[in-house]
Amino acid sequence: MFKYLKTKFFIVVMSFFVIFSSWGGDTIAVPNEKFDKDKFRSVLREYVFTTYKGEKGVHIESALSALGALSGFALQQGIREELIKKQGKPENKMFTIIKTKNGDKYYFGSIFDQPLYDTRKGKISVWAIIAGGAQKAGASSLPNINNLAKLNTQAVGSKNYGKLNISKKHQPKHHPIEAIKIHWGLTEKLLKAKGGNPLMWSWEIALVAQDLIILGKQAIQPSLAAQIVMEPAISMSKIDPNLIFKN
Repeated sequence: MFKYLKTKFFIVVMSFFVIFSSWGGDTIAVPNEKFDKDKFRSVLREYVFTTYKGEKGVHIESALSALGALSGFALQQGIREELIKKQGKPENKMFTIIKTKNGDKYYFGSIFDQPLYDTRKGKISVWAIIAGGAQKAGASSLPNINNLAKLNTQAVGSKNYGKLNISKKHQPKHHPIEAIKIHWGLTEKLLKAKGGNPLMWSWEIALVAQDLIILGKQAIQPSLAAQIVMEPAISMSKIDPNLIFKN
């Protein structure tokens, strides 16, 4: 049986923007006005809840996976926005670009290591944020992040790339790539309206996922919740953006 998060839900309507959402898409009007990080997180959280809320409540696996996918994709897009577009650094110097026989492209490289995995004292990473949330929610153990990264590398070029390595009953409603296609346009607008360094985009989204892990600890084991966030965060940080932006 799927686990559902029971939560009081409300549509966010503010003076400077309005969100209208549906299962298949969304529209948003966001002016150039900036708003603070707490407002960004609350709006993104409620938007994700809207998308994955049914009669039984919020489908928590889908919400966690979507946030993980968005966080990973935001990491690559933040690098592109800040270092490639603004600072003019060549793409092939920022990434190790892997091309497979079937024509797929993946973006790897050490540039992902610190913002995605680092757990050293005083450092911030997606994994540090998610693991911290799982521990606060009472996790007695955590997923082996090295194994998750290895499984992702082994899946490169496979038709199953991005599919979560979890049981069928916990699979999200959307494949991570599909979740990005549905949610990235709105998420990017919110990130840009918030302002700040694009290199921190992935962390801002990871903090929303952290909140959900803690909030949903009675609906899903925190260690499993962490895995459901981190697998798509890893895989979607490496995908070809043309998969999302092509017509």
